[in-house]
Amino acid sequence: PIDDATFLPLGIRRLEIPVPFIEAGGPANVYAIEDADGRWSLFETGIGTPEGVAALRAQASEHGVDLKRLSRIVVSHGHLDHFGNAQQLSEESGARVFVHQADAAKIRGEQRYSTELVKHRAYYETQTGVPGALLEELSTRRAQSREQTRYVDAERIGFVNEGEVLHFKHFDATVKHLPGHTPGLICLHAEEKRVLFADDPVLPGVWPNPVLD
Repeated sequence: PIDDATFLPLGIRRLEIPVPFIEAGGPANVYAIEDADGRWSLFETGIGTPEGVAALRAQASEHGVDLKRLSRIVVSHGHLDHFGNAQQLSEESGARVFVHQADAAKIRGEQRYSTELVKHRAYYETQTGVPGALLEELSTRRAQSREQTRYVDAERIGFVNEGEVLHFKHFDATVKHLPGHTPGLICLHAEEKRVLFADDPVLPGVWPNPVLD
């Protein structure tokens, strides 16, 4: 179990955002981190469902985090439960949204799961053995499903890279590019404080997503 009291002296507030699909294995963590100038950085934003937005706003208020005073928004990778509120928060605060370039197309909405299934159908059928009927069902369900997010405007996006150091009020953290779960997944490592913001490379009891990522 995570002892959140350990994070308080580091200026970290952990917000638990519910995720509506069981494949995620539980809530997604959003980390608000104090900046030296009195503003906040966000690592992750949670999913943009009504429940996700309500949880984000309520817990931010409970922890004294002003979401209109964000200096930057960093997302680990291009899945909806991690960047789903980025566009809205960027609009409200003026903060840019930082992601690894290999996942930028995802948060811009250019690599949606339903369209990728259609685009790579031949590969799924011939190389992985997924039956055509199942692909049809998956594509139809995905195409008809309610959008869980707003995608991020290209002009709001900035990039973070392997080895880049992010400075916060109480510590520095190094960007680690760890592709696998997605091509552009990153983690943050605050080596001196022995803290790793691990996001989805560590998912107990959860199998990888069955997509070409």
